Amino acid sequence: MVKTPASTQSPHKETKSRFASYESPLQLSIPNEVEEAFENMGYQLKWSRHLDPKTGGVDLKQLAKRARQGYEQVTHAELKNLNLPGVSEMFGRGSDPRTKDAVIMGDAILLKVPLEVVQERQQWIENESWRQINDLRRSFGEKIGGKINSTFKQKSVSFAKESSVEIED
Repeated sequence: MVKTPASTQSPHKETKSRFASYESPLQLSIPNEVEEAFENMGYQLKWSRHLDPKTGGVDLKQLAKRARQGYEQVTHAELKNLNLPGVSEMFGRGSDPRTKDAVIMGDAILLKVPLEVVQERQQWIENESWRQINDLRRSFGEKIGGKINSTFKQKSVSFAKESSVEIED
């Protein structure tokens, strides 16, 4: 509660403390009902840039990259079919013929991707991470327990969940 000086307080008014918190507004937030509806249909939603910041025109390279990754544009017709009043009107439409019915917010476009693709991508990332860890293990020996000659000035090195290795200068 913020107290005001006694000279400015009115004897007839009661001061009440207000508890308020500020939450940063996210311009690119998607209503939970929309996310849940698309998840029930087997999709995950994502905002992606569709305007080239240098030219202000549609970034065809970015849209093509997302299409190769399995993303599709979410259309206003799809939002209207969800039977959630006012949701489609919350977002703009693209001005370019390639994005004319797409859901747009500023320079971002709403995309959907099948959940199977998301799971495959997560599995690929995990496999690639383990491949890199195993490459490090092969490079430094199967057990990273011995002394390693190094020109680094640090005293210990750790790899993933392995214990640290002492390095002699």
